[in-house]
Amino acid sequence: MGMAAQSFADGLRAHDMSFAVIGWFVSPAAFALAVLWVPYRRESRSDVLAILRA
Repeated sequence: MGMAAQSFADGLRAHDMSFAVIGWFVSPAAFALAVLWVPYRRESRSDVLAILRA
């Protein structure tokens, strides 16, 4: 179960980072911003995390 959960989490991170890669086609600056912003928003500012912290 633990390996499945880790694989699922890795897949979600890869999916999220694909949005950052799309930014590369706009400009390298957009890519750099997306690489920093996407993981921050998904892993540090999520609604689920706010509920778990409450």
